[in-house]
Amino acid sequence: MGLKKQALHSVKWSVISNIWIMVIQFATLMILARYLTPEIFGIYAMVFTALVISRGLVDSGLTQALIRMKSPTRLEYSAVFYFNLCVASVLISGIYIFGDVVHNFIEFKGIENILYYLTISIFLESLAMVQRAHLTNKIQFKNIAKVDFISKVGSCFVSIGMAVNGYEIWSLLLKDLTFSAISFILLWSVNPVRINRSITFKGLRPMYSFGWKIYLADQIESFSNQFMRIYIGSSHTASQLGYYLKAEDLQQTFSCAMIVSINKVVYPVLSKITEDISLLKKSYATLMVVSTAFVFPLMFFLFLNSKEIILLFLGSQWSNAEIFLELLCFSGMIYPFTVYNLNILKVLGLPDLYLKICLVSKSLIIPAILIGSFYSLEVLVVLLVVQQIFSAIINSYYAGRLVEYKILQQVIDVGPNFLVSIITFMILFLFKDMIAIFEKNIVNVLLMSVFYGLIYLVLSWFLNKNLVQEIKKIIQ
Repeated sequence: MGLKKQALHSVKWSVISNIWIMVIQFATLMILARYLTPEIFGIYAMVFTALVISRGLVDSGLTQALIRMKSPTRLEYSAVFYFNLCVASVLISGIYIFGDVVHNFIEFKGIENILYYLTISIFLESLAMVQRAHLTNKIQFKNIAKVDFISKVGSCFVSIGMAVNGYEIWSLLLKDLTFSAISFILLWSVNPVRINRSITFKGLRPMYSFGWKIYLADQIESFSNQFMRIYIGSSHTASQLGYYLKAEDLQQTFSCAMIVSINKVVYPVLSKITEDISLLKKSYATLMVVSTAFVFPLMFFLFLNSKEIILLFLGSQWSNAEIFLELLCFSGMIYPFTVYNLNILKVLGLPDLYLKICLVSKSLIIPAILIGSFYSLEVLVVLLVVQQIFSAIINSYYAGRLVEYKILQQVIDVGPNFLVSIITFMILFLFKDMIAIFEKNIVNVLLMSVFYGLIYLVLSWFLNKNLVQEIKKIIQ
């Protein structure tokens, strides 16, 4: 199978898997939001920070290096496997030693037991990272899609069952553990990498020269995101953090599902054509245009119907999340610029530049926090959205220069998508009261979806016909 055909086949499976996972997560979110309070979600988010940071520390950037390599050997896979296992063991020991410190910071009964429980997930994920990297390097996303889908279904069923029976925060925690356990079993069953029985670290040095800078940049990204959650939870309330996080979940479900699906495939595929800059640029431009053709209208639709969507999926107790969802829609619109431009730096093997850009972008969070600390959480979220916009501009500028696809050209190429989206938004904004006339909220949302989709497709056909033909060709 040729690389292009293999890539399209993998994208198909990745997108299908993520769409089904998105549906399952939506259904799970709707149920859990009716059994668990915003405060429980807020406390869980602060505890979950330990797991997210630990995942990044265990990875250490070496799996990224494996994925980027043309043909990693068994020795290299074994070295990364044992390194991940050693790091995980150190982290688990640290969590047991410093569990009391976290308890003093997060005043929640049983927090130590929760942290100890999370160490199981850390251990299982450290054992499965090499298996996932192997499948990704071989562009076998059909198998990855199956593993993720089965793991997500199993974990969501367990979570719902526990929430219904009153286990509160434990229903969220067991979801993570169940996902890790099922993924571990399936990844080792589907296409296991043979690991050397003797512990070895040979071959790590060349990988680490690339991986540690990518790893450090990713850790800065992860740490800044998790720090913001802890900051919001400590400077405001756990309930406000819960509102913010559920709004973020909804926004990311709409904006990230397709882009994340594509980006999983893009990195290993583009890494194999780095010698052909013109082809790299063409692929890059196509990704940007096609992705924004979906993301822009989805974000405008979400902004227009934020109240109805929150009431439909989360319930009336989450109505305070509406303002956060509206603000985060602007963040969702620039998400493709952030993801694809940073990906180009990794594909071209420029970890130094990747790290520098990450440091500059994340340093912009500091003034956002300093200014936002004097105002409400809504003002802080506005400042964070502005920070993300500036970060996207920085990413686009440097990555665009490398493949001769400058930021102005990127804006021009996606301009028609934005124009069609905002015209559709304005039409539906003017006639929303005439369409949403039914008592049932779900009927109004469905009607708005139908009208919004039809108007967007008609306008796209007349104002952006080339894009419609391109998307039709890709789907076929």
